[in-house]
Amino acid sequence: MRNAFFTLITAVVLAGVAQAAPCTSGTLSSYIALGATGCDVGNFKFSHFDFLVAITNVNANNVTTNDIIVTPTAGPGGPAVDFAANWGTGIGILPSSYTATLTFRAESDFPFDKALTSNTLDLQGAVTGIGIATVAEVNCLGGLLNGGNLCLGGGITAGLTANIISGGVAANAALLYNPPVTWVDVVKNLTLTSAGTLVTPSSATLSHITETFGSGAAPAPEPSELLLFSTGIVLVILGRACRKPGKTKQA
Repeated sequence: MRNAFFTLITAVVLAGVAQAAPCTSGTLSSYIALGATGCDVGNFKFSHFDFLVAITNVNANNVTTNDIIVTPTAGPGGPAVDFAANWGTGIGILPSSYTATLTFRAESDFPFDKALTSNTLDLQGAVTGIGIATVAEVNCLGGLLNGGNLCLGGGITAGLTANIISGGVAANAALLYNPPVTWVDVVKNLTLTSAGTLVTPSSATLSHITETFGSGAAPAPEPSELLLFSTGIVLVILGRACRKPGKTKQA
């Protein structure tokens, strides 16, 4: 039984210590390939990247996952990730539109002593004439997003939107996580539209979409969570002990 106990403790410790590789600058396609394993930025992990382009885009740039450069940074306030590409509608008098969805997950990584406290969305681009560049986000705090809008697993849904309007080149929006969470699923809905005239040609572009998270001390585990974890350890130990062959009596 002692061997079973130490085997279990060793497995738990090794599972916690195992971390993903550090995040480095690369294409979104390379980040998508990381899947659930993801990569680390300081005390946090980014994973579950995906990108879906609407089939109804009209007179717009064809941006693929190989065209989007992802650059992670570990700032003093928390992790950040920047998406750089040439998203844009056509410049001219014809109506143009571009729609896409970009998703990823940010979560506290081992030793789980940090939590996410806020989220700031920054946009860089340019809008001329009759146009607008919008990024509308859905954040699922402490849960899992299903279908891009439904927050499952007891999570809380929150949102924020940033718009670059005519004559503008930047925009930002912020969201406070109250209470802090150790896990958030993020869905970014990109929408760019322009409709120029013979007098006023129009366009809408985005060059950078940057997500910066604030971080702080992780909340203490609930007593029920500690009890559940302890009960699981006891059950595993007892299960292994019961499977151990007993001694047979000599005739």
